Amino acid sequence: MRNSDDSDIESSINSGSSSDSGNSSDSSDSDDSIFDLIRYCRDIHDIENLVSRIHIDPESPTRITESGRTTIHAAIACIDSQYLPVVLYLLIRAGVPVNVMSRYSSNTAAHMLSDSGDVHLTSARTLLTSGTDVDINIRNNNGDTPLHNALRNGAPKIALLWINSGANVNILNNSSLLPTHYVQSPDVMRVLIDHGANIKGQLIKGKLDTPLCRAIICDYVDVVVELLRNVNLLDYTDDEADYHVKLAQSYEGRDTEIPKLLRVAGLDRSPAPLFQLSNKWPLHDAIQTGSIDSFIELLAARDTYNINPNQLNGHKCSPMRLVLETKDIKDIKDINQEYTDQAFMLRALIVARANVNETSYEDGSLLRTAICKRNPKIASILIAAGASVTNEDSCEEDNDLELMMASGDYDMSVFDRNISISNPQARLMEAVESGNILNIEYLITCHHADVNVYDESDIPVIFAAAKSGVFEVVKHLVLSRHANLDVRTNDGQTALHYAVLPPMFEKYGVQGKLKTITFLSHYIDVNSVDGGGYTPLHKAIQWCFNEAVDLLIEELGADVNQAVIGRTEITEQMITDAVLTNDRTSIAELTATSDREHTQYTPLHIAAAFKNCNVMHVLVENGAIRSAVNRIGETAMHISAGVSDIDSMITLIKLEASYIIQNKLNGSTPIHIIAMLGSLNRLLQKLDSNNDILQNVPTNNAGKIPEEYMAMWPEQLPPDDESTEASLSSDDDDVGCDFGGAMEHEQHYNS
Repeated sequence: MRNSDDSDIESSINSGSSSDSGNSSDSSDSDDSIFDLIRYCRDIHDIENLVSRIHIDPESPTRITESGRTTIHAAIACIDSQYLPVVLYLLIRAGVPVNVMSRYSSNTAAHMLSDSGDVHLTSARTLLTSGTDVDINIRNNNGDTPLHNALRNGAPKIALLWINSGANVNILNNSSLLPTHYVQSPDVMRVLIDHGANIKGQLIKGKLDTPLCRAIICDYVDVVVELLRNVNLLDYTDDEADYHVKLAQSYEGRDTEIPKLLRVAGLDRSPAPLFQLSNKWPLHDAIQTGSIDSFIELLAARDTYNINPNQLNGHKCSPMRLVLETKDIKDIKDINQEYTDQAFMLRALIVARANVNETSYEDGSLLRTAICKRNPKIASILIAAGASVTNEDSCEEDNDLELMMASGDYDMSVFDRNISISNPQARLMEAVESGNILNIEYLITCHHADVNVYDESDIPVIFAAAKSGVFEVVKHLVLSRHANLDVRTNDGQTALHYAVLPPMFEKYGVQGKLKTITFLSHYIDVNSVDGGGYTPLHKAIQWCFNEAVDLLIEELGADVNQAVIGRTEITEQMITDAVLTNDRTSIAELTATSDREHTQYTPLHIAAAFKNCNVMHVLVENGAIRSAVNRIGETAMHISAGVSDIDSMITLIKLEASYIIQNKLNGSTPIHIIAMLGSLNRLLQKLDSNNDILQNVPTNNAGKIPEEYMAMWPEQLPPDDESTEASLSSDDDDVGCDFGGAMEHEQHYNS
């Protein structure tokens, strides 16, 4: 029977987890063709060629170069990590040995996979599950095991994989250093300790060099905390303890709290001051009064004074809880601000073995309190100390993990994939809209959220990213997670239609939107139309997103004359008006036109409807037809006249657009329409050659010239701009704007 992992690997040949390929010292290549195929593997087609070569020449993958490199070494060095698991699986199944050390660096496949952070986590799993015996404890010429490499190169997840697969946690390299010397993460240190790792260390070349020394030197504060809460003070002589204290004090200029933490742990063995304890809860008093020195000394002398760091006071409040709740203690306002009193007190209590998972208070766990207070640094300290991110005793609708994810303040990738999330797909949409790539990866990798699934509003995830304008998220979803850009909404819109919406959030800004539009234009036709005939350019003009209009036209080549197809509703009043004027042609056209007849509007028409003179200039300068008409014979100037927009009419006249074109409804020119609305005088006052304009205007189908309407309808106030724009725009939540409101002026001037 085949292992289930086999089918998973083979099925991933068309997908796979994506990340940047890691670098390795084993990068020299051979002239052999199989190595050339591997070296130049860049996409799925190259993988298929490699597979074909393996089938044709089954012995080719097992060749070893003169430098002792196998095809597996070459694959890890050259192939992008999204395809590497597939190639690795194929090579192992073809018989390539996995424990061969290259002569160049003496690294095996496991060593190389541990050299680039957690980039190759999926490949490391493949190595272990592909039916071959991997020597996890093999040492290279430096005496390093794959575990040493993973810890030194910041690959905590791969390190945990090696540990759980039987790696020796106490093996020394040639420098007499343990794996614990290289630990950068408290989580990994905790696992190593659980597996019996030596955290004491030993003399190295006559000098004390312990894991605690390394953590102090590198300023890994939470690793120091994890070591101190597990250290056996009896293992250290007075000289050894004093050495650690002096080492920490030598770095005190960098503003760490490590020397004070060593004092709390008992490594600083200087005499403690005498205390006159006036009540049952001296530690609580020190916290409430903000007396840091007393707090430190009480914890350092806790055995002498029988002080319990988990003791509850009369209000059933533990010292840990009191640190979170006390108002006088400085809160952490900046996630990068490490060393406030609150953070130090929490770490000190953790070193003193306080319970980070106590739930004695009515607000639930300590972690939930920190999350609800939007204090991510404090929450991170608790998590680093082993606080559980699930809270079964809480009656809240969302668990701790979901609250953290919703806040967008946390790197969710550190959490166990087995923790349940009620609606991963909804959380994915939240992570996309907040621009949190780490959360996106966590949900996809650990909770199987799908970037190509629609949300509850029938919107694909990539559309939400495009609408938010978080460029890095859009790029990540497309390039790394292969989001489908061929998908459309129910009304036919593409992701590019959503990208031309104005920026939703100030922090992402216009530039993020413009980058998103440019990026998507490489995959989506810039002139693609939705179900109503709108292109992204039409949408950008509708939403008055002028920067996007400029980009679409001047850099991306949007068609400035492509007409949108919007519906024109023919009313009984319009037919009655035509009858009263005895306009037989209009009567015939109107009665033959159904309410589903479509009317063509160019970008210039839409710019006129939204009174956007700047866009009109851009359109005309880039080739827009000034006097283009729709199916009822209206130019953009007819639209401007219909909404009493004098400035737009003047702009169009100066751009040499015709003002004497007659529409097909009643033969009116734009000048007739503005006269009917009582604004012709204002137009003439702003124009220099007003006499010429009036002389050139023909009569309409009723035989009238504009001056006759000036007498019939004297000067009027312009219509309310807000009501006009409201009729032309739509709700922000519905990108599919109906342009039908722009035609309402027909009824206005015909009545």
